[in-house]
Amino acid sequence: MRIHILAVGKMKEPWLSSAQLYIKRLLHCHSVQIYELEVRHQGNDEIHLFREENRLLQERIKKLPAAVVWGFHPKGLLIDTEGFAAKMGAVRDSARDLVLVIGGSHGLDENTLKLCQQKFSFSPMIFPHMLFRVMLLEQLYRSHTILAGEPYHK
Repeated sequence: MRIHILAVGKMKEPWLSSAQLYIKRLLHCHSVQIYELEVRHQGNDEIHLFREENRLLQERIKKLPAAVVWGFHPKGLLIDTEGFAAKMGAVRDSARDLVLVIGGSHGLDENTLKLCQQKFSFSPMIFPHMLFRVMLLEQLYRSHTILAGEPYHK
């Protein structure tokens, strides 16, 4: 399965080394492509930043029209690890690409969410998006081990 992760901002240390650990593990079983979308700040215009981040995410999603698209949002479906693994297995079995969309510090707008077939939440709490990226990569790897019957999950 090909996994495309769309995220706002460039990952830096200390998060980068943790992310690379899980990417390396995932590459043994999946093709993983991370698209880090950069938006240039124009002063303190947070509304412009939010709109531009979402415009870039939508543009990238539309370049992968046959893929299954999942967005992550605090008000999305609260899902546990086994449920996430089952959903991931269904996408794998469909032989379609999986696009995972992570917004910037202000999240995803309604138009971006409309492009997502599923909206998930790992928690009702809000996490820094760099931390969430590492958490998502870890859950992707954990899901793989569950589906493959490997011992990492325990």
